[in-house]
Amino acid sequence: MGVRVRSAAIDKAWRAGGGESVWLVLTGSALDGDESAYQRFQASVTTANDTATARGDDNDVYAEAPAPTAGGLAVLVSRASDRGALRRFVDDLAAALEARGIAGSLTAATDAIAPGWSTGGPVLAAFFAWVPDLESMARDPQRTSGWHVPDDRTARIAELATTWAGPLTSQSIVRAGQHGVELTEPPANEVAGLLARGVATTGMAGLEIVDEAARSVRQAALAPGGETVLEVATDAGCEQAWPDVVDVLRDALTALPADLNHGFVRPTVRRALSADMLDSTLGLPGIREHHVRYNKHLLDRFVPDVHGIQVLRDAHVAALDDSRGWRITGLPGGRHLVEAEDLEPWYADGLPDPAVLDAARGQFASILLTPDAISAHPRPW
Repeated sequence: MGVRVRSAAIDKAWRAGGGESVWLVLTGSALDGDESAYQRFQASVTTANDTATARGDDNDVYAEAPAPTAGGLAVLVSRASDRGALRRFVDDLAAALEARGIAGSLTAATDAIAPGWSTGGPVLAAFFAWVPDLESMARDPQRTSGWHVPDDRTARIAELATTWAGPLTSQSIVRAGQHGVELTEPPANEVAGLLARGVATTGMAGLEIVDEAARSVRQAALAPGGETVLEVATDAGCEQAWPDVVDVLRDALTALPADLNHGFVRPTVRRALSADMLDSTLGLPGIREHHVRYNKHLLDRFVPDVHGIQVLRDAHVAALDDSRGWRITGLPGGRHLVEAEDLEPWYADGLPDPAVLDAARGQFASILLTPDAISAHPRPW
């Protein structure tokens, strides 16, 4: 058993990409090795890059972003300006894989991009801040780029993301890291596991389901620090009524309440991949997005903003001074669905009514994340 190189397919994909870059994917028995196979694949890519550098090919060929996908273990050769250097790199990669006991077929894949009509904004999205493993985060010097959510919770989150984004179609894009591979007839029973492994090993993963007939894309994005964003993007003129969108996002927010620090429905840009986009469309009160990203240890007590629909913990609700105009419904695990009695001024026009938002921020002032709260509760690392 060894690695079979599909040179013709790789050459064809390289030419189609303008002779500048190409995705490679290892299919076959490598999939049986799950995370261990990914680690050996990653090490093999490093070896092939090092060999290219030693040969003097590094100006012409370089690979990055190895990623587990439903189609196999993939890597982007982001610099591939010379055909000969690319062929030598592929041979080196195959040899490095074989040396680490991996067999399969090394061929070409496509760096998938969702349709152009799915970009732009704003759209309504559900943002999730899952309960992280703070001890794991504290031990990791690269803590801001890691997932840091326990495996059992990660499995549930990946299953929710897959179920919410589905049903899977022939235009399904699975991402691990920052790049995605478009898959043909992906195996539905494997996608959740691939998302879980992808986010655990690279810190980012996602699934985009394109429905060309409805001109819509459902996206689930998992990001470092235990963040998830779910959203639906549609072509102009194909938009769903806002109450229907809100209903779908609310259902997702309340699916795993015990695993949440908090979650909410908020307008953002289309194809937002993480909570980095929190203040891209609507500013946060007195802070910026990075104050949220770097203070995960405070999200069990504070929230970045007020929203028409949100899931909060006992500690959040107990600290509220004024809940008039809000419906509070108990959920499992000491969580609560806190929803404005009138959602129209929050979501009907894309952005919330400024007067309504300002009044709500006054009501929720005791639990808003502020510079003073951050200073009073320093990070434990």
